[in-house]
Amino acid sequence: MKRFIIASMLVILAAACSGQPLRITCVGNSITEGSGVGNPTYDAYPVQVGSMFGEGYEVKNSGVSGRTMLKHGDYPIWNETKFADGISILPNFVTILLGTNDSKPYNWIYKDEYIPDYLAMIDTFAALPTHPQIFLGYPPPAFSGAFDIRDSIITADIIPMIAQVSADRGSLPIIDFYNQMTGMSAAFPDGIHPNIEGHVAMAKIVYEAISGSTIGRFEDVDLAEAKPVQASGYLGKGFSPENLNDHDRATLWKAAGLPAWIVLDLGSKYFIDMFQTDFSDFAVNLYSYTIDVSVDSVNWIQLIYRPPLVADNPRITIDRKDSTEARYVRLTVVNSSAGNDTACIADFRVLQANGCIHAPILLPRLNKVMKTGHYYEIDIIPSSETNEAPILFRKKPAEVEFIPITGFRPNSYRLIKELVKTDETNLYYCGAFHEGKEVYGDTISISALTTGVSGKPGSVQPESFELQGNFPNPFNPGTYLVFRIPQSGEAAIEVFDMLGRKIRSIEPQIYPAGTHRVYWNGSDDAGNPMPSGVYAVAVKSGGVQRFRKILLVR
Repeated sequence: MKRFIIASMLVILAAACSGQPLRITCVGNSITEGSGVGNPTYDAYPVQVGSMFGEGYEVKNSGVSGRTMLKHGDYPIWNETKFADGISILPNFVTILLGTNDSKPYNWIYKDEYIPDYLAMIDTFAALPTHPQIFLGYPPPAFSGAFDIRDSIITADIIPMIAQVSADRGSLPIIDFYNQMTGMSAAFPDGIHPNIEGHVAMAKIVYEAISGSTIGRFEDVDLAEAKPVQASGYLGKGFSPENLNDHDRATLWKAAGLPAWIVLDLGSKYFIDMFQTDFSDFAVNLYSYTIDVSVDSVNWIQLIYRPPLVADNPRITIDRKDSTEARYVRLTVVNSSAGNDTACIADFRVLQANGCIHAPILLPRLNKVMKTGHYYEIDIIPSSETNEAPILFRKKPAEVEFIPITGFRPNSYRLIKELVKTDETNLYYCGAFHEGKEVYGDTISISALTTGVSGKPGSVQPESFELQGNFPNPFNPGTYLVFRIPQSGEAAIEVFDMLGRKIRSIEPQIYPAGTHRVYWNGSDDAGNPMPSGVYAVAVKSGGVQRFRKILLVR
């Protein structure tokens, strides 16, 4: 496998030197085409692969529903225009994912032709002047016998034959969708076709195979959250400075007399590279302001000056800077575009440095009221100027864990319309993919109640202790464990293997009431990476312990 990773790197380097885009052809059936998602144009895994690679790549989805590798199958891929188009673009990389429909009994009577036909397809692409790197795909599991598809044939015949094809052509690299998706039956609603969650997983598998790199996963860290804050003043009860860094857009800091300032003590020195300021006073006021930093609260350096009437969004401004070390941060509102003498800010965040690659911001707004609930439009606001692909997750009250409602979509900063039923609250969080990294932001809650929208993680207080699951799942190398507690208290987290042996203990700590996400990096207490398999997570709080199984796939 190592030599194929080197080969992929050489192909990428050569294209970069030539200035030409790298082209990827994904050959397949309905799974590749995207039959299991509502909008294959945006969410089929080949499209997401293109989103993840970003600028400089072109991906051709040559998947056609019901098609076979067998030329004597009922619907051979060989006869399709999309297959011919996948050849004509002269790809640099090719992925082949065919065999699911070949497993149908009336197709598999020609099983002796499967290897010759597969070799013929490889030779067809290998003969192109671009000499593409070709990847062979083991089909995902067939979790049902729908459409006459037989998982027994996939496992006993087709996968061994693909392995033989790989060996016959010099050990071509194999993308093992089968074993990496064995524990994902919930992502295949009809047992055959993956939903958006499944396509997200497949896109990551393909990306890692072609790039030869493991995807880095991390979460944004707001260094300002709940930290001590001083201010020049505020307008009475309900507008205190602590509202500024509580992650709740429904609470405001409001002060009279400009310039008005606040100072945050981060507690220690950190490197920071982004500030997000939410002027959610529901007015058209835009402000002129400055942001200064200090390591000792005596000597200050001005990093940001925003003139009036300049904003990334009518309510949220995003300021990016090179990584700067600071302990104290001062935000000063100089004047208002409305000419009044009042400053009003809902939220102010100071993000730990990460090369200015941060999660997009979610900004919900009410669109239309119905008897059954409220329609909301969720603005996905980019937090960087890079070519990143955002993804949106949602959890409804009846669901036990978050699920993606979009795939990774290139520059898809648009409105997502959501219906929130009366007396219910949906939870959302957003992530983005850029240059081999996934980054995720805070959870927000959207309610159809008259109280409106809150942007505070865990602002919907649970009535009981819940272990909600983990994301991503399956995962590699790490995952976030999600739990909710009804009141502030200590929570302890432990991970066990399937023999009941405790492999990891995460140090207990006090958590406030609400929803929390704790990262497990897939290693034991000694720092050794754990092998693929099913593990049990136990979270104990308030004398109650909850368990949940999770799947690690290396």
